[in-house]
Amino acid sequence: MATNIGLYTGTTGSLLITLLQNSYQGAKDCVNPSLLLEHIWQNIQSENLLSFDCGIPGIGWVLEWCNQNQLLDINSDEVLSDIDDFLYRKTVYGSIQQLPLMDLIGVSNYFYIRALSLNKGQSRYRHICHRECLLLVLEDIDAKYKIEIDKNKRLNRGEYFQFLPVYLLLLYRLLVLNIPSIKQDFSRVLCESIEVTLDFCNKRLTPEIDKSLLYYTALLYGVLLIVSKKHKIIIDEHNAQYQQLYNLGSIIKQKILPKITSKIDLIVLLALYQISTHDSQTDSDLQGLITEISCNHSFDSLPDTFSGGKGILEVIRFWLYFKQRKDITDFLLLHTSIT
Repeated sequence: MATNIGLYTGTTGSLLITLLQNSYQGAKDCVNPSLLLEHIWQNIQSENLLSFDCGIPGIGWVLEWCNQNQLLDINSDEVLSDIDDFLYRKTVYGSIQQLPLMDLIGVSNYFYIRALSLNKGQSRYRHICHRECLLLVLEDIDAKYKIEIDKNKRLNRGEYFQFLPVYLLLLYRLLVLNIPSIKQDFSRVLCESIEVTLDFCNKRLTPEIDKSLLYYTALLYGVLLIVSKKHKIIIDEHNAQYQQLYNLGSIIKQKILPKITSKIDLIVLLALYQISTHDSQTDSDLQGLITEISCNHSFDSLPDTFSGGKGILEVIRFWLYFKQRKDITDFLLLHTSIT
């Protein structure tokens, strides 16, 4: 029987929760993660899944993220060398092209976070390979996305709204590479995201609307706030769109957030908005909601998994605990594919 060591419902998710809890608990309450790490390494050689939720990319991404955020003390070039090589072969020789869009995003996120690693004695060749693979996967994402949108195939409105925020955030982060094609893709997807958000809020917000679309729209709005706040690429002809986007804040707060019935989904959205607004009231609201859920006796019975368990709440609790806030945006967007 296969052993689940993946991120969403497996050992990697349990490891993440343990490391997050250890970071803000007293020393006497800390749990030794060595058994979880050992279990992952004992079973990873037989793992060949390319999906982010339960496969190799998600496992490697979590380990690198924990290393870069001082939750693990490892040389990730050594620890993740087999994963690097496995994903490099899959990317260069083309089998990765068959993956769904969200899993392609997961693979690109792995190569992106690996490209940010700062290990002692880091191999220049390995760093170049990460960047090369990242660009190859981006080409696959863009090609598949254009086909599925232009021909109106596969992607329904829910999948479309689910995909846009993660794709936009990825392209935004990759602007630092200063590659013209990425800048063009970012500008195109940014304008597209603004247009669909405005269209949804102004024309399609009806009482019978699918609740998942409300959540995805509110999430996309949060990513748009982050991108437009931190990156000043506002072209003159788009100023009106940006102004309309900011004016949507009242619609989001008054007509969409009250319809989000899941408290965990609401916490995720508030955390996403807080990243761009730094509002003290939102901080207080988040603390209150997390305390309310944590004090509920049913919370203790939740499994130590990222999906369907304590995962996203522990991520946000960790984020709120430290004055110098870590970047948890990826985790907030991962929750999208679970919802």
